[in-house]
Amino acid sequence: MGQYTAIAEVSQSIIKLLRKELFPDIIKKYEQIALSSPSNSGDVKVGLHLYEIKENSDFIQRNMISAGENILKFPPQSLTLFYLLTVYSNADKNSKAIDEQRILGKVMQILNDHPVFEKDDLLGSIGDEDESFEIIRENLSFEDKVKLWQFPNIPYQLSMVYKVQPVMIESTRIKEVKRVKDVSINIRR
Repeated sequence: MGQYTAIAEVSQSIIKLLRKELFPDIIKKYEQIALSSPSNSGDVKVGLHLYEIKENSDFIQRNMISAGENILKFPPQSLTLFYLLTVYSNADKNSKAIDEQRILGKVMQILNDHPVFEKDDLLGSIGDEDESFEIIRENLSFEDKVKLWQFPNIPYQLSMVYKVQPVMIESTRIKEVKRVKDVSINIRR
């Protein structure tokens, strides 16, 4: 389970993979693969934007977790993170679209080839545990993608939507308990 930093660490882990696979053959500058809002993309060529976080009811844990002899920890939060992945090109207007489509195709190939992120792929507290998460492409309609694209004065850019789950954030709440140490049984006839 991750600490409160788990959301940021998931985002950084995805960026780490994309940088490893895209730099320097497809994207020439390492920094051009980054977390960025489409409204502030700057010099970014591949931008990853976290746009929503939802509780993941499929992975909710309801039981307390043993954290010592007389301590129980409250269960973690289970989350699904939703990302908008957008590619940009600075090429001239005659080759800009084809350049963006090539980059997007490569990004889709990378994420399809790495559907599960495991310990070696993860950064920070999520990499310290035996956790893993999966990254899944969401097939949203064009209309739904345009609804996501609520950035004033910025024309819609070809984008993909991915979800990442389960992202677990541990609880800091604990409960002290007394363990049963002696048992007395009386049997009557």
